[in-house]
Amino acid sequence: MSKNINAMDNSDEDTNGSFEFVDKITDSSDSDSKSKENKLQKQNKYMWEDILGSGQLLKRIIRTGEGTRPESRNICEIKYECKYNDKTIEKIDFLKVPVSDSELIQGLDLILPLMSTGEISEVRIGPRFAYGSKGLKDEKIEVPPDATLYYTIELISTYPEPDVETMDVETREEIGLRKKLRGNWWFAREDYSFAIQCYKRALEYLDYVEQDDTEQVTKTESDKLIDERINVYNNLSVAQLKMNSPDDALHSVEIVLKLQPNNVKALFRKGKALAEKRERKDAVKCLKKALEVDPQNKLIQTELQKLQNLLVQDAQNERQLYKKMFEPSKINEKLNRSSIKNSWHIVMFKVKLGIFIGSLVVAVFGVIIYKYYVD
Repeated sequence: MSKNINAMDNSDEDTNGSFEFVDKITDSSDSDSKSKENKLQKQNKYMWEDILGSGQLLKRIIRTGEGTRPESRNICEIKYECKYNDKTIEKIDFLKVPVSDSELIQGLDLILPLMSTGEISEVRIGPRFAYGSKGLKDEKIEVPPDATLYYTIELISTYPEPDVETMDVETREEIGLRKKLRGNWWFAREDYSFAIQCYKRALEYLDYVEQDDTEQVTKTESDKLIDERINVYNNLSVAQLKMNSPDDALHSVEIVLKLQPNNVKALFRKGKALAEKRERKDAVKCLKKALEVDPQNKLIQTELQKLQNLLVQDAQNERQLYKKMFEPSKINEKLNRSSIKNSWHIVMFKVKLGIFIGSLVVAVFGVIIYKYYVD
């Protein structure tokens, strides 16, 4: 199936999901012919390639690139157009973005490392690697649920990501905030693993790094960086709780509390994490401290009341357990059974003893009578 290299063709055949895959092409009997091989290679250039083998991510080259392929976290300069049902829903003329850093939809993150600089490709991305069952609706773009999207993407250039230690505070703050917002975006979509990835990357940029003597970092700039770092750690702890990782969440909030011991959000999430670990007494102490800082916080009040009720229930369950173990009626019943058993043994002993004594008396009495009459 040949395609015009100068245009993207969204034909009815394409949109119906009927594609001719590269792995279905086989050599003919005259494959030894060089001209045939060249023709086949040229044809393959415009065929759909099933990247994952699931039909959810397809790629075909429109223009071959001559440069290098980007590596993980390299910065890529790209341009793309996105279509749904033959209608353009997004068009970006220039964008700088790191590879495989969750700043793009998953399908594009997977495709970019497979492109060479200068390459233009058409990409078909199924819902699983696009916007899924939730779709997307914001001020810039609207995508319905379970939509399959078509991208025409060009990789303009790629180069290594600069070392964070060489960046000034303003640049690090800008990148860190962008990654935090992207983490918030993934969190809102309930894709917590991607949110965690973005938050951790944001922390790499928001960490305070000593600058050389040529750059003067003011206390205001430093404090702002620390405040943003605290915000990211708080967000990270929530995502970790959502992923059922209370130990990781505790680690995150402890870092916040070292910097701000009365940070209400951190105290609340520490209480939640401790409760997840069933350390309810410590969780209650933590939530009480949070409530001292923010007495009107309804969320803390509700969580604290729930934990206190659980502690009462735990105490009742513990009492019931001990009651069953040491219940007097059970003990008396066992003693009574033992007493009855012992009493029966005593009676039998007495009966046997009585028979023995009676037999002995009869024998003695018989001897006396015998002697009496014999004499």
